[in-house]
Amino acid sequence: MSHITDPCWHRQSLTGFILISIVVIGYQHRRLLTLAFKWFGFKRSAGLDEGASEWFAPYSKNLEYDAPDVLIIVTNSRTEVFSSHKPMKTLLYVFVPESVGPFELADTVEELLEPFRLKHEDTIQPHWRFDYLCKFDPTLNCAATDAELPPQIRSEYAGHITRLSRLSSDALPGAVVTTHGEWHDLSDFGYRMMNDESANANARQNWRQHFWGLVDKSPNCWVIETWAHS
Repeated sequence: MSHITDPCWHRQSLTGFILISIVVIGYQHRRLLTLAFKWFGFKRSAGLDEGASEWFAPYSKNLEYDAPDVLIIVTNSRTEVFSSHKPMKTLLYVFVPESVGPFELADTVEELLEPFRLKHEDTIQPHWRFDYLCKFDPTLNCAATDAELPPQIRSEYAGHITRLSRLSSDALPGAVVTTHGEWHDLSDFGYRMMNDESANANARQNWRQHFWGLVDKSPNCWVIETWAHS
């Protein structure tokens, strides 16, 4: 049965059409659009229904929602929002001078990240890069650095911290904040969720070179990993 004639699909996609109406109105009124996205709690989910996506294509449009470009696609089971600007959760490395003691790491990381945090979800804020941080399974996993940490904070940082001199040669985050408070990320090099694979492969290669250039310019640093949602 086609998606257009399936009554179940029509019921399930009703929310999508309501949201598109909000987008059409809200495109010129970004506060309304931002509040609508917040209200419905959008997140990217895996996969698209090819038939529904194709049917809905004439109605879909890239819209600017704060920094990312947002594409709304209705499928047979949900309304999906995709950021074509960059992935919605990005592995982020924060470089902190080794002169900062272990007990001061949390405050220093917070200070470096604060300029890039979205302060108010209903306000267009220039230069924001994330709205909140996440913590997933560690990727740095440096036993030597973990052993150097005071017992009081070891469980908090274990696996999520290392020294740049110990960084694995295959390490590659999606974004970096340097000791000078500068944000660099993969999307600066043209990576987009909607790009073809060859374009994104080229972006990743250029980003890798840039990232390791930042490492070379940042001796004697801790690197702390987290995940930034945008």
